[in-house]
Amino acid sequence: MPDTTRVAGVAVSPPAPAAPSAAAETSVIPPAPSYDASMYEETVLGPTPTAPVAPPAASSVPPAATVPPAAAVPPPMTPPTPGDNGGKKPKSNRGLIITLIVLVVIMIAAIGFWIWQSTRTNDDASTQPTTQQQTTDDASSGDVDGNDKDDKDKKKDAKCTATPDVDVDDLSVNGNSLIATLALSAKSCDNGTYAEPNIKITVKNDDGDVIAAAVYDFTKKPITFQDGEATTQIAFNSRQHWQPADEITSPTNAKVIWQTGQKGEGNASADVADARGGASIDTADNERYAQLALKRQLNDDSSLTSPFYSDYTTQLSSKKYNMNIDGKAWKYTDIYEQFLKLHYKHPNAILIWAADYYNYTKHGHAADYYVILSGETFSRAEDATEWCSANGYAAQDCVAVDLQ
Repeated sequence: MPDTTRVAGVAVSPPAPAAPSAAAETSVIPPAPSYDASMYEETVLGPTPTAPVAPPAASSVPPAATVPPAAAVPPPMTPPTPGDNGGKKPKSNRGLIITLIVLVVIMIAAIGFWIWQSTRTNDDASTQPTTQQQTTDDASSGDVDGNDKDDKDKKKDAKCTATPDVDVDDLSVNGNSLIATLALSAKSCDNGTYAEPNIKITVKNDDGDVIAAAVYDFTKKPITFQDGEATTQIAFNSRQHWQPADEITSPTNAKVIWQTGQKGEGNASADVADARGGASIDTADNERYAQLALKRQLNDDSSLTSPFYSDYTTQLSSKKYNMNIDGKAWKYTDIYEQFLKLHYKHPNAILIWAADYYNYTKHGHAADYYVILSGETFSRAEDATEWCSANGYAAQDCVAVDLQ
């Protein structure tokens, strides 16, 4: 606390000025007596004192001053002579130091209490948001799980339009149809469904020959993907494939061409078990593939004819292109379809070109025919004829022949 220095122990206030007269009298305060002030300084402790009144300069005229209440002004005291302390011992600074120490201790304690209180408040406050955050996280976790499930459901219901990569798992026969089991891969499909119309699917054997083709509509029976993978079966009827299934030596080596935006001819054929049926491709393309298939079949079966130079077999059909019989003009597609059906009924059936064998040229007749033989072997013609009857063929449709 600030020290207060008094002269002679007290601060002397000037007497209250008298009321000014008409002549505007002015009171002059005589100068303070000359002495060494340092000899009379005294330090006191106590409550904050009234600010001391600075002694006016000599011969100065002060303005009218406000006189403090009489009770606050101590009685004037005669300044002591030099060397005299008024009979009192000088006061020491010990009380001030103790007071300061006490104040510092109180202040430190107050600060410590304030810090402790603040820390406790902050801990309580931080605990509450943590609990709220945990609750929020739990709720959010539930929302995320729900959202994930919703997203998966949406993805499952989503329609995929990407063209998949396709591999052949198997090629088999069911009745007169070729069944292709296909493995599809399209990562962008995820767990969605493929429901596109007008998809032309072409299958080539390991030699690169087209052996099947048709146009499919997957809108009514979509392909379901799981993690971008799917398996489906499609059927090619007897007019839509051009190699017997049992003669496809490497089904898994077959290649698939998947084309979008293709239109088929006529209506789709019926499904075969779980295999989707499709519509036939363009007639011109169908004819071309059938003609190539007939040529390939003749080459493949030529090595199977040697037994029938010495033994008999049965002839099941003899047709040539544009031949009018059975109420229609036979095309390559019709001729090869008949061969497929007879081959599936009689697995030993083969196809030959009549002009290559003496039995058909020895009488000088035209022999430009595709001939289908049953491939069954008989030592006598009578046995061959009986076989025809036993299998429900009329005499004009099934005859005993040898190739010599």
